[in-house]
Amino acid sequence: MSGTQNKNGNAFEYALAHRLAGAMGVRLKTRAKPDATVDKAQADFYDQPRDARRWLARAAEAAVSHILNLEEQMLAEHGDMNVRMLPDSAGISGDPRDIVLPVDDGRDLAISAKFNNDTVKNPRLQFDSPDFSRQWGLGAKKLDENDDEYSKAVKSVGDHVQKIKAGGVEVWRDFPDLHKNVYAPLLLAFRDEMLRLMSVDSQESGVCRRFANYMVGKPDYYKVMAYRQRNLVVVQGYNFGRTLACRCPSFPSALISAALYRGTTLVLTFDGGWVFTMRIHTAESRITRSLKWDVRIIGHPSDLYSHHIML
Repeated sequence: MSGTQNKNGNAFEYALAHRLAGAMGVRLKTRAKPDATVDKAQADFYDQPRDARRWLARAAEAAVSHILNLEEQMLAEHGDMNVRMLPDSAGISGDPRDIVLPVDDGRDLAISAKFNNDTVKNPRLQFDSPDFSRQWGLGAKKLDENDDEYSKAVKSVGDHVQKIKAGGVEVWRDFPDLHKNVYAPLLLAFRDEMLRLMSVDSQESGVCRRFANYMVGKPDYYKVMAYRQRNLVVVQGYNFGRTLACRCPSFPSALISAALYRGTTLVLTFDGGWVFTMRIHTAESRITRSLKWDVRIIGHPSDLYSHHIML
């Protein structure tokens, strides 16, 4: 994510959190460290041009009003808890939520904020630790090391990257045939491993369900996406734990296809309407021992709650 996109995302998070706290009549607990005078998200909001701040405030007002209307019954039990903005480390550890309002019965009203993007996850592909099945909690049976073609392929690419770096190449833009020597073999190996993990024999073990759960996150929350150029706000409800007022979407149980797209992206099509795209990219300018996935959901089950608001 670029610096500008990150700043805009922070600004929208603050607008949503500020509006939610105001609507509930409680305080907003930002992420400012003890020695900081202003939270970064708050600073990023007030660094926006006036017209941008006004638009963000309108988008936040529309989204929060809609969510509060949905959750009227839950919030009737709300005590004096404050709205919290979760630290960025929460996302790194797998929690997709940015804003949380605790409710007295132990439930949370939570929001994941997205500005001009709908990425759900950015996991790493580690050359030295290729066992993503374990890292993502898929619970799939791992092959014997001698039969693990995926790990062999990842380590082979990692060795090639290290060799090129040792030869004096320091940045990815100077890497020879990056797509051919890095992206292509990794994508093919990952595709084949996904097909193996989610084969017919693995369907009953819930691998597809755990994959979707890992990508969208386990806590229940509303995902709010704001698109300024389209003057649009989208509210989606990820209610797998059935703690929210919106309907509970169904999980996928079978992988239908895994197709390569434009040389950098894998398209995973599951039953029930779920379609994930996974784009591989370098993320940093300097050569590192890992790459990054940008994961998006481009197909949703019909029972996933989704509401569009035109501003």
